[in-house]
Amino acid sequence: MATSKKLTTPPSVKDVKYKTEVPENYEGFLYKFTNLDHPLKKAYLGIHKGDINDGYLNSSTSMEFKKLLANPHANVLLEYIEFGSYELMTVRENDILSIGRAINPDAWYNKTNGAPRLKVPNFDAVNLLREQIINGVYPTTKMTREELEKLQFLQVRVEGHMDLVHTIADKIDEKGGDTSESEPIIIFEGRGENGEDMGGDGNHTCQGGLASEKMLDMDVIRIPFEDNSVYSNTELKTLSHQMNAGEAVQKNRANNDDLKKQLYTIVKDAHGNTSVLDHPNVHAWLVKVMHKTNKKATGLIKSVKNEFKKEEQAIKDRETFRFWSENDFNAYAARMRASNPNALVIQFNTGWIKYDEILRDIEMSLKLDKKGLLQKPIQANGFDEVIFLGRHKTGADTGDKWDRIGSNLKSWMFPYITLLGMKMRVETLSTVKISDLGEEPIMKFTKEAA
Repeated sequence: MATSKKLTTPPSVKDVKYKTEVPENYEGFLYKFTNLDHPLKKAYLGIHKGDINDGYLNSSTSMEFKKLLANPHANVLLEYIEFGSYELMTVRENDILSIGRAINPDAWYNKTNGAPRLKVPNFDAVNLLREQIINGVYPTTKMTREELEKLQFLQVRVEGHMDLVHTIADKIDEKGGDTSESEPIIIFEGRGENGEDMGGDGNHTCQGGLASEKMLDMDVIRIPFEDNSVYSNTELKTLSHQMNAGEAVQKNRANNDDLKKQLYTIVKDAHGNTSVLDHPNVHAWLVKVMHKTNKKATGLIKSVKNEFKKEEQAIKDRETFRFWSENDFNAYAARMRASNPNALVIQFNTGWIKYDEILRDIEMSLKLDKKGLLQKPIQANGFDEVIFLGRHKTGADTGDKWDRIGSNLKSWMFPYITLLGMKMRVETLSTVKISDLGEEPIMKFTKEAA
């Protein structure tokens, strides 16, 4: 793929190719040198944190590879494979080398598989475990009601579906306690905090059985600890979602919120680094396994990234600013009403304005006739001004966002309030930097706001 980038390469590199366009901004990149004259097309794969034009060539410790690059008669191809966050590049390097060196280590100059800095679920391994469960590798046994009552489950679903639970319970009762038509509950042996067994897939089935008056025991499939211990909790949760990927008897399909929660868990395992969701296997899992469209999968990933961004901003705000609490906000508004008896003071949060509530407050201040109907012409009842008093709840509500929302508030409400014969103004309470509040920021802020 052609590019305008200019590179300085040794004479041994006869060609440079790009697997993708060079983006405007990137933190790192994945590259590959291939010895085209070698019978195995022996290669060296590497990553770099920086720009492709910063003078970096490679960090190989292989003397064989160093001699190759130093040989002006060699026929070497340099490829730039991927661009993105450096952490993601470490994962992609490990992906390729783990597979490639396992197939044929002699085809690589690399001595190791690299060190991934992000943890991406091994979706292939999860799928293998799912296939083993479906194909009966792990036999179905029984758990008694008493055992099921003590069973805890990995939290993989956003909310319970009580209609499904009641349906399962009714069917079991109608069959006199027979649970043979219910899907077996998946048990991960020894995965609890204290070594106890944990439930995986089948939480609703278990709840339905316990809600039945006639259930004595239920079918379970137990995954021994020696088999499940190689999987992270995130991978076991992924398995539980995959068991609900399609339609099944007495099952409830994983919805978008469930999948967002799973993506959220993957990011948490990566210590909040959302670039882990850029790994192609994450998108492929949503599309190929969980049966989402490409557009929907992209939307889910983008949504989780945005949620994490907002969460990080909120944490940063709490560490930097002291925002107005509900009580302080109400106290300030009460003082403003006392000092402006002819003004209608309407409180609002700047991040989201509820116009229906604003109109309700204004309508309650209008004059009524003896029948309790609005007077004609419509008039304000003792007010000559409307003061909109806003507070920022988080840093995300300030800046450009408030400029846009505040401008809309002024332009939309001004004609209406003017027709009622009143003036209007908008005031927002400023946030206070904790560093400006001294040694006791909360007490000092409360005193200023009170």
